[in-house]
Amino acid sequence: MAHQLRRIGRIVRPHGVRGEVKVAPETDRPEIYLDLQTVLVGSDNESAVSFDILSANVVPSRHGVTAIVQLDAVSSRDAAEQLAGQRVYARAEDLPELADDEFYYDDVIGLVVLDQDGSVLGTVKDILEAPAQDKLVVSRPGRPDVLIPLVPAFIGSITTEHVVINTIEGLID
Repeated sequence: MAHQLRRIGRIVRPHGVRGEVKVAPETDRPEIYLDLQTVLVGSDNESAVSFDILSANVVPSRHGVTAIVQLDAVSSRDAAEQLAGQRVYARAEDLPELADDEFYYDDVIGLVVLDQDGSVLGTVKDILEAPAQDKLVVSRPGRPDVLIPLVPAFIGSITTEHVVINTIEGLID
């Protein structure tokens, strides 16, 4: 039986000379790296390879926080360099339960985006993570993509079927 994988980060670059990697967490709970025993690393979830976590630490960085992770079988800077840019995944069953108002970014990508009146605006193409706030990238047929700040002022609700945004003057042309 295949495990459901959740994307939880991206390896940025090596850290030090002993094979540790810097991971940009893609979760609002970066401390999960401290509790996980195994992650999968790859360009996508189909090709991801399992690694045991030997040690992990979460440290402040100019982008918020960074996870410094030592993976088994990665014992040199060169080996760590080979993982730069790869996605980090965890098995869904290894992750903590979500609260009612929490969601995985993977589950939001592809959802239909509606305005508060129920009109279709497009679909969620991606989520850009930024220090101030994350942004939904909304793809609109025949029109430029639009960025919607992922904050309560603009996000009315997120369900398993759609995202409702509160539009204001100038948010969407």
